[in-house]
Amino acid sequence: MHLRARWNGLGKRIRLKRLRKAWRVLVVLSVVIGLVSGIITMYGFLYPQSTQNTKTFTTKIFTTQKTLLYSTLVRTVHEDRWSEPKQLTVGRSEEYQPSISQDSGGKIWVFFVSDMSGKPQIYYMTSADKGQTWFSPEEFVAAHENTEQTIDETGYPMVGSPSALFEDSRGKMWIAWQRWTAPSQSDIWYSSSEDMGMTWSDKRCLISYPDDDTSLSFLEDGNEIWIVWRSFGISFNWDIWYAKTIDSGTSWTSPKKVTSDGLRHDYCRALKDSQGIIWIFYTGLTSPYEPETAEIYYKTTWDKGASWLEQKQVTFAVSEKNIFDVAESDTDVFVFYTNRYDPNIWYVTSSDGGLTWSSTSVLSPSPGYDGNPSAYSFGKDLWVVWESDRTGNMDIWYSSLPTLAS
Repeated sequence: MHLRARWNGLGKRIRLKRLRKAWRVLVVLSVVIGLVSGIITMYGFLYPQSTQNTKTFTTKIFTTQKTLLYSTLVRTVHEDRWSEPKQLTVGRSEEYQPSISQDSGGKIWVFFVSDMSGKPQIYYMTSADKGQTWFSPEEFVAAHENTEQTIDETGYPMVGSPSALFEDSRGKMWIAWQRWTAPSQSDIWYSSSEDMGMTWSDKRCLISYPDDDTSLSFLEDGNEIWIVWRSFGISFNWDIWYAKTIDSGTSWTSPKKVTSDGLRHDYCRALKDSQGIIWIFYTGLTSPYEPETAEIYYKTTWDKGASWLEQKQVTFAVSEKNIFDVAESDTDVFVFYTNRYDPNIWYVTSSDGGLTWSSTSVLSPSPGYDGNPSAYSFGKDLWVVWESDRTGNMDIWYSSLPTLAS
């Protein structure tokens, strides 16, 4: 009896030792996995121009007003998932500064500037079959300017880029653009349509402050429509501002400032993601007159702008990032931008609410110049249009990325 009890006690001790050993092995494996993850993350920060194909994906498991907890998985994304670039515009005229969107009927709209009439005007093209075929370019008459009218003796045109294209939940389409009235004075004008683009309202001035207003972006949050833009004349510093309307643009709130870091900001984009978070991205120059110091930053808000989380930096390479766009696809936030020292379309992504960002990738390598990207998510498919001289003439090109779940 005593012998059996001793034997049972010995067995328990052996089992406990084995459990402790197994636990130590699990702890060691967890530490090793953590170290490897840290090395991978540091590699992405130290070498931001690399083209790694490893990407972090996350699943949200808990949300509070200002806290996200994520369980993290890793899977591989291949850059060759992007479709082969296609040329949208052809001919001897030059087309540039595109903006893309889709209406509630499924029609894709691409607005751009073209000199096909002799002086730059805004044109658009549409597709009703997901880009398989396109209708011929049409001039956007609402934005038409007298082709003989320029802002100074150099012949610089009055019309600027169509910086924003947007359809709200009521089916109202908005198109905004920059309009120059003097060499250092530009305002933001807009037109709208309530019949799916069959007719457009006369152009109206939306924003006008001293010096230049530029880089407008729209978003919708509940019953509010936001406009976000860069202005110098409000505070006499290059800052990012926003205003809201609850009556479809009849009246707007007073502008509120997003940036307060003292940097010069030259470009901005806004996004409301699938979790209801509002992101405002912008460039910041640590030296106002040294464009190569430009990097991309962002702030987020959970409470309609009542409070903002601290500024975070997206890009870290010294390369002047100035023209960019953002979009969400399959819960991933994409940031597309141009690079002064390598004029391709670059992008980074985040799958964990901005906690981490991927290393940079090139959308479609070009021997020439690619610039001015505009992105839009059609469901879970992501489309990007841009200007390129890869065929010797400045034209509009596009590519798409099917849903990562496909």
